[in-house]
Amino acid sequence: MTHQITKELIRDLHQSRPQTIEDLNQLKRDLAKRYGTGIISHTTLLGTYRQFLADEKQEANEDLLGLLKRRAIRTLSGVAPITVLTKPYPCPGRCVYCPTERNMPKSYIASEPAAQRALQNKFDPYDQVRNRIDQLEMNGHVADKIELIVLGGTWSFYEKDYQEWFIKRCFEAANEVNSETLGEAQTINETAEHRIIGVTLETRPDYITEEELWRMRLLGCTHVQIGVQSLDQAILDLIKRDDTVEGMAKATKLLKEFGFKFTYHIMPGLPGATPEKDFETFHMLFSDERFQPDMLKIYPCMVMEGTKMYDDWKAG
Repeated sequence: MTHQITKELIRDLHQSRPQTIEDLNQLKRDLAKRYGTGIISHTTLLGTYRQFLADEKQEANEDLLGLLKRRAIRTLSGVAPITVLTKPYPCPGRCVYCPTERNMPKSYIASEPAAQRALQNKFDPYDQVRNRIDQLEMNGHVADKIELIVLGGTWSFYEKDYQEWFIKRCFEAANEVNSETLGEAQTINETAEHRIIGVTLETRPDYITEEELWRMRLLGCTHVQIGVQSLDQAILDLIKRDDTVEGMAKATKLLKEFGFKFTYHIMPGLPGATPEKDFETFHMLFSDERFQPDMLKIYPCMVMEGTKMYDDWKAG
């Protein structure tokens, strides 16, 4: 019954050509009311619409395809972001705010969407990439240009063989063919249907060296995320960041010299912070030429179970 209703709705939509998402939703509500059923999802409609076009040999209504696309903003830039997680692995850091959850990479929790996909795919990079490409295309997105975002603790702390294998498998997933080497997989990808046009890796500032950046380049990295958190040394010491403001400045200088795009992770509200101190950090970020990142990720500090900060809070 539901399948027949969906097919009827698709025919109505194809003929009536709704112009706005409000028009589309009204047609869905009207049909649901007529048959006493639930409202059909965009994803179900999109799959049925594609089948309808194939069966009827009809030209697609591009406006309708656009309306049926879920979360269109994801690929509005023309690039499809695909996030994958590395395997659970220790981190050299001792940060008091960072959660340690069983069967998850350091600092990640299983309730996050990308983490859930990683768990479902047993952290296999090939399966994670293929699964996400299929999901995006099923929801109406074009995934011919991909920004690969690799998350999971401190990338630079993983074994070098694992790093190369992980990135190679991501490229092989985009190519849908295996390769002998990472270089071969990258070459094949230059003309593949799903091209990886950018690779993001995340690491600690104190792991940024010339040797590490050369290695990241060979892996295909174009963008580096680093956990800065604060530019107040007293706060960094209090949270056991095991890094210095001067060290962050040196890491930033190297990233600029190597031509990487880079993002700072900043965490307002840390232990020892005040609104005034946080404001000063944000002021330094863009007024001090030693820093000035291309992008920011702002994570307000939260007290979470599985952290040293939570244990201290519980102890009073």
